[in-house]
Amino acid sequence: MNQEVERWKPVRKDRYDPPFLHYSVFSAIEPTHDYRNDGWTATIIGVESLREIFPDGEANDLNFIMFGTSGVHGSYGSLEGIRASVEKYGFEDMGEDWPEDYEGRTITFLVVHPRIVALRYGNVQVTSMDDVEFLEKLASSSAEAIKDYFV
Repeated sequence: MNQEVERWKPVRKDRYDPPFLHYSVFSAIEPTHDYRNDGWTATIIGVESLREIFPDGEANDLNFIMFGTSGVHGSYGSLEGIRASVEKYGFEDMGEDWPEDYEGRTITFLVVHPRIVALRYGNVQVTSMDDVEFLEKLASSSAEAIKDYFV
């Protein structure tokens, strides 16, 4: 029997004030490791957490994702930078001595569920080219899925 792994924690309690307001915000909680910078810690999860939400790597207008959201919960990396870094340097941990052109293997994300007014955020780390390709497919399908919101 599969035990479900709890991967998200509420950042604040669900807000529900009928009939007008309901929202939820969740932070990733299953770390592969913690990234510490100037006294704060960002949780870094594996791609499997996003595969649970998007099993086929396809977003839609009710469940989509944005990458490279940076800010208070992570780095300023990009999917393009991750691809270039792993193609050049592989998947080994670079430690503290990063080459100048190394962008790392982690990227910030924000998953949006408009219908249920919920957000999930965190940092995801790739461990294989399959992970990189999955995230690229997810980003592309998300861009396509939300076009109608901006028409």
